Amino acid sequence: MSNYRQLTQTEIEVLENNVCWAEDWQRVMVAEGFKPYNFHRVIFYGDIRLGEFNKTVEVTRASSSTRASMMPPCATLRSATTV
Repeated sequence: MSNYRQLTQTEIEVLENNVCWAEDWQRVMVAEGFKPYNFHRVIFYGDIRLGEFNKTVEVTRASSSTRASMMPPCATLRSATTV
């Protein structure tokens, strides 16, 4: 696995603008090729390691008739999580 580094201030700002929150941004480490733009509504707890994300993953799919009543997906990543 690649080496990890701390998030840059710009990456933190992108994540916060996408309604992401961390208990402590200093504990969120990322791979060199990390891109924060596709993270939305994620909560980070504890020591987190994020790699490169080069593929699209569909989290939730709903028909148009039920989509309006559903909350958007939200992920919570806890300590010692590597994604």
